[in-house]
Amino acid sequence: MDAGPIIVQKKMSLQGSETSPDLLDKLFAWGADLLVDQVIPKLLSGEVTMDTAQVQDEALVEKAPIITKEEGRLWPHNETAMQMRDKVRGYAGWPGTTLPVACSGSTAPLEGVRIKVADAEIVPIDSVSSFISSHAPDEELFFIPEVNGRAAVGLRPACDKVNALLLRSFHIPGKKHEVPAETFKKGYMSFQPAKWITPEEEAAMVTTSSGGTKKKRKRTRGPRQ
Repeated sequence: MDAGPIIVQKKMSLQGSETSPDLLDKLFAWGADLLVDQVIPKLLSGEVTMDTAQVQDEALVEKAPIITKEEGRLWPHNETAMQMRDKVRGYAGWPGTTLPVACSGSTAPLEGVRIKVADAEIVPIDSVSSFISSHAPDEELFFIPEVNGRAAVGLRPACDKVNALLLRSFHIPGKKHEVPAETFKKGYMSFQPAKWITPEEEAAMVTTSSGGTKKKRKRTRGPRQ
């Protein structure tokens, strides 16, 4: 899709915290400015033509397949905190990122729920260890009342023992709006611990997709005798 000679090229330094929508807005603004200030004047004046413009090196071409919803799934059992944080940044907007969690808003058995999450941050595990129970398994989520000015729900990746991923925004199934970490903790971590689950555990549990609700099976009555 991105082919043809290069008339003007400009590079942007990244801070490491940008999300796709943020970066897209900046690139749109940059592109419009370059088009008006440099590209059009160079073409109209004859300074650059399509024959003299820089030819792209086709050996450096990389394929970019269409993004699917499945790519936005976070898997703490085999992904590092950085991999998941970058997924949250890269898939912000669409398709978004979801985390499979086993939780309950009461003392009832845990249910598998896929929750849409956003606003992720990596911190050293040692900096939040005081909020983690010494007897808690790795997959158990933990709550931090305040870190860098805001509350967060943390998770410990199974394959990343030195970092924790902090999440601050949640879209709970059946709810219209995103809620902060305090609301998620109050609704899903107060009665019993919540935990992240593996694909196998998720498949074995009754799951509710983010933004959806469970559907009851209709009962049909037989003919009266």
